[in-house]
Amino acid sequence: MKWTSDYTGDPRNITVPTEGGNYKLVCNSYQTLRFTSMTTDNSSVQYGKKIISSGIQGGWYSAELTGNKLTITVTPNTTGKVRKLSIGVRADDAFDRVRITQEK
Repeated sequence: MKWTSDYTGDPRNITVPTEGGNYKLVCNSYQTLRFTSMTTDNSSVQYGKKIISSGIQGGWYSAELTGNKLTITVTPNTTGKVRKLSIGVRADDAFDRVRITQEK
């Protein structure tokens, strides 16, 4: 999948500062995306082919899909540890993953 983003680096590997932030990614290859999986700090949840939700909310992040737009919000990190999030998306037979690493 080809992405454009307001993030200045690789939109598939986003480094978030301790203060958190909001990131908007647009898939230029497909018009409709859906979540396939999510991994947070090495704990996985698999959604398979079933469309569960257009939004995922965790204790320190949220991710929302609207058509071909993925919006990710990360809250400030007060844990003193690096936090990681991996979000899998698909469109038709194409799969992709966006990895978030938040600094401590």
